[in-house]
Amino acid sequence: MRLNVVTQYLTYQLYHALTLLDTLVRSHDSEEVHDFRIAIRRVRSLTTLYLKESVPFPRELKNAVKSTNAIRELDVLIESLNKKRSPKTCRQLSRLRRECLDSSFTAEFKAQTLLAIRNYYDTLCDADPDISSKQLIQTVERHYSSAVADYAAISDATSQKELHQLRVRFKNARYGLEFLSTAQLRDEHNKIAECKKIQNQLGAVQDAYNQIEWLKKVQKHAPSSETAGVLKERKKWLKQLKAASRSVQSPAL
Repeated sequence: MRLNVVTQYLTYQLYHALTLLDTLVRSHDSEEVHDFRIAIRRVRSLTTLYLKESVPFPRELKNAVKSTNAIRELDVLIESLNKKRSPKTCRQLSRLRRECLDSSFTAEFKAQTLLAIRNYYDTLCDADPDISSKQLIQTVERHYSSAVADYAAISDATSQKELHQLRVRFKNARYGLEFLSTAQLRDEHNKIAECKKIQNQLGAVQDAYNQIEWLKKVQKHAPSSETAGVLKERKKWLKQLKAASRSVQSPAL
């Protein structure tokens, strides 16, 4: 019996994550870490949109992604720096990355994540929810429209926590829209591009906070005028981002 289109998509993403798991644990490549996180997050987003009550996303896979957060934050920070201009800082950040890798990518992590992926794969296949193409489209479109309305309502009173929650909603919308496009249910490239742009806008402040905290750790462990200069620049950047964080543009409808 042929699986529902959403089940097919979700199980493919889980299979893709499974193929990445072994190589990322061995190679620690930043792109493979990123691709693994995206595959799992796509599953989590579509589960939130379509299967939250019937086939809830497993806690073990939430933890698997969470355990790679620090590695991804460091990868983004290191890639943003000029290695010739800030060699000491880059070396210290790379040291922190290796420490995070050693504590995260253990044999236990691999075994638990492998089991969680296989179990959830089987659970999805067994459940194979009967959702029509019309329902699949309408669910994502309603979610996107709701996020757009709340984005347009951002004001000076909107808290950073609310902005983060809105960023997550746009991430879910983006992955939902990508699914509709991949499944050839609807061409959503304009809305996908809008979601990416808004995600970046909403996430920039939190990303800056994270980078400043990592730089503070470097400066505490190995103080240098070089790292102090980078830290000063990032704090200035954060102030600029916070000042612009309430600027709203009209998303695609």
